[in-house]
Amino acid sequence: MDATALIVTGLAAWRVAYLLTREDGPWAVLHRLRTRWPLGGLLNCVYCASVWTGALAVGLWHTPLQIALWALAASALGLMLASYTGAGRGGS
Repeated sequence: MDATALIVTGLAAWRVAYLLTREDGPWAVLHRLRTRWPLGGLLNCVYCASVWTGALAVGLWHTPLQIALWALAASALGLMLASYTGAGRGGS
């Protein structure tokens, strides 16, 4: 795996892990998922979830779904930049 693949899969894994553990999602679907099926705390810990989402991202790298990893990586970079610049704080 080259450096680009490592960065993209790492960012994609972080994005999915963060989504599963910290965000409610549309119509609070992910919040309900965490509440009903906590999976032994897996969905409460971004570090734990990142292990499994990382394995999934590496497994998807050499498939036609690779484009989804690029989209997730772009989303992760956008969220990180918004957080860094303060633009992700909401409000007007």
